[in-house]
Amino acid sequence: MTALARRPLSHEVYDRLRGLLGSGSFPRDARLPAEEELARRFAVSRSVLRQALVRLRVEGHVVSRKGSGSFVRELPRPASPSFGPLHSIPDMRAFLEFRCGVES
Repeated sequence: MTALARRPLSHEVYDRLRGLLGSGSFPRDARLPAEEELARRFAVSRSVLRQALVRLRVEGHVVSRKGSGSFVRELPRPASPSFGPLHSIPDMRAFLEFRCGVES
């Protein structure tokens, strides 16, 4: 895979966090570990982690309370065979490959 086709690191962190939420590692209304701890756990910078948390917030999975941290708001539903928003050409390529597999 070329450097141009790589997914952003924040997408990978988002997927891993969403997996943790879906597995029940963090029950509803539980406080997530501090940003520093999560960044250390995933071996990424805090800015990369924040981008993943923003996506979780926008989708309604977590809520942030100023001075208190981030809390699990809604547990993700089991994955269905669908794609989220397509943000790049590699995302579009993956989507088209998925469709070819399903439709053939």
